[in-house]
Amino acid sequence: MKSDFMLNEINSRVKNFGNFSEISKRINLDKYGNRTNKKSFTTITIFAFVITSTVLISKHFNTTDVSTSINGSHKWEIIYEEKENQCMEIPKWNDRSIIQKYSSFTYNKLSYDIWSTTTSKPILEKYIEKEIDSILISGYDIYEDKTHVIKANVYKIRKVDSGCAIGIQFDGDDKFYAYVNYRYKFYSLEEIINKLNLIEYCSFQNAHYEFEDKDGTHLIRFDDFDDELVWNGLLNQAKNENLFFNNTTLSIDSFMRIRIKIEALGIEDNAAWIGLDNKGFMEVKILLTTGNECIFELDVENIDTFSKYLINNIKGYEIIFIENKDSSTNNEAHQTSSERL
Repeated sequence: MKSDFMLNEINSRVKNFGNFSEISKRINLDKYGNRTNKKSFTTITIFAFVITSTVLISKHFNTTDVSTSINGSHKWEIIYEEKENQCMEIPKWNDRSIIQKYSSFTYNKLSYDIWSTTTSKPILEKYIEKEIDSILISGYDIYEDKTHVIKANVYKIRKVDSGCAIGIQFDGDDKFYAYVNYRYKFYSLEEIINKLNLIEYCSFQNAHYEFEDKDGTHLIRFDDFDDELVWNGLLNQAKNENLFFNNTTLSIDSFMRIRIKIEALGIEDNAAWIGLDNKGFMEVKILLTTGNECIFELDVENIDTFSKYLINNIKGYEIIFIENKDSSTNNEAHQTSSERL
């Protein structure tokens, strides 16, 4: 949901990092950081994402049901989601895609991985700046116990630090793929924004809000909100220092996660997010593995204002999980697969 005028604000936003009132004044936002010319809502009826062996499929089984929650003041349209554990058997070598065959490699002493071997798509050529090297990448065939090698060209991704991500084009293939360095350490929020060129490349897909009441735990999804609400209400308000490196045991319990899409890096599978907790912390999870976090201080008031704005102004959908009738079969298949491998 990229704003049409976003690129015009790049320079001013960098110069005024953290200055919410000035930016709001220039681009005519309301007090919540929301642009006045809202876009129309488009219902998303089905999506899927894969994390290791878990597949989550969302379907509109009955869009007339509603749920009353948050002290009875809100009604949410219900979306039933089917969660099933499937056997993720490793394909034979000739049945794998190119990124499944060659999913990771080392370059300049840094490890790079494809974001997802199942959901990552080629990146557009407009994100490729220039060729910087030619290398050999190896892939392992677990069935034949054989290592394969392929030549590949390395490219700089436009306006992205090469230590964070690079582009790859395999020999005999005209497509480009982004490979990311999950282990890159970001010491400040400004580093994340600048080194990944988030101002230009980042968009926000939806927000998931979790809360409890007398009826149990609820998960609400908000789809239609302007990106500027996140930028001006959260990112431009947070303290710049990454708190994790001063306290490596620090972690947050997010009650809301805002899903991030970065097309230039092939990140589109709902596995990157901004997390908010109610104690004044914000987590940015993009190129990070466990034990290498990005956690920033944010006034509780900013978090409260943002979350209440979504709850009170944006149409939400309550997600109800249902058991898959074939889950037992899938679990048995997964066990068999694990034993075989």
